[in-house]
Amino acid sequence: GMAAYRLYSCDHDRKFAITLAHGLPHHERYERFDRQIIIRPIDTGLVNQMRFLRASRSWLAEHHGEFDVFHGLWGYEVVVGPAYFAHQLGLPAVARLAAHQEDLADKGGWKNWLGVTRRRRETIAKLDAVIAISQAIHEELRSYGVPESKIAMIPNGVDTARFRPC
Repeated sequence: GMAAYRLYSCDHDRKFAITLAHGLPHHERYERFDRQIIIRPIDTGLVNQMRFLRASRSWLAEHHGEFDVFHGLWGYEVVVGPAYFAHQLGLPAVARLAAHQEDLADKGGWKNWLGVTRRRRETIAKLDAVIAISQAIHEELRSYGVPESKIAMIPNGVDTARFRPC
C-alpha cells in the first residue's frame, strides 16, 4: 500500500481526487487521500470475508459512477472480487501484485480442493489490467493465462532523495 501511496503522492498539484475504500478500521489516515471510507470492517475468517465482499459489492453498486478507475493493491479475493465487480459495472479495474507465488498460487487444503485460487486467477485475467512489480510476477501471471496485453510492469520505485549510493 505504501508504494501506491507514494505513487499517488507524486500528484503534487492534486489533479486527481483519490478515495481509499477498505475494511481496515485501524488503518492510518493519510492526507493524500481525499476520502477514506471503511466499507465494512474485515478480519480473518471466511464468514467475515464473505460479509466484506457482499458489503463491497453494495458499496460499489452505489458509488462506482464517482470514480475513473478501481486500483486494487492485492491479488486476494477481498480485492479481486470487488475489482471484477467494478469491471462488470463498467469501471476500469486494475490489480497490483507484489508477492511472487503468493496471492494467486495454490495453497493446498480446502481452498485448493474447492478451486478458490484457480477461480481467482481466472478472474484476475478478466480485469482491465494487472500490475506486476517484478519480472518473476510478470512470468507467473503469464503462466496463469493472463494476456500479455493486460500486464503492466511497474517495479517498486526507490526514493532517491532518501536512499542513494554511498
